[in-house]
Amino acid sequence: MGREADQDENQCDCRTAVVRAFGELRKRNMSQKAALESARAVFSFHHPDIPEADARKTINAWLTN
Repeated sequence: MGREADQDENQCDCRTAVVRAFGELRKRNMSQKAALESARAVFSFHHPDIPEADARKTINAWLTN
């Protein structure tokens, strides 16, 4: 996880929204790839300044914990 993501995570509760978006879409049989892309879109809405690669790393870390 990038330093910017760590700092922003402490100021924003988007983690809940990201994890919920992914989980709900998977429950509705959306592909993992599409659910991850939707989760990334939610994350990017909250943190447009974080590079996509860092966003993906953060999301993957959240989803594996």
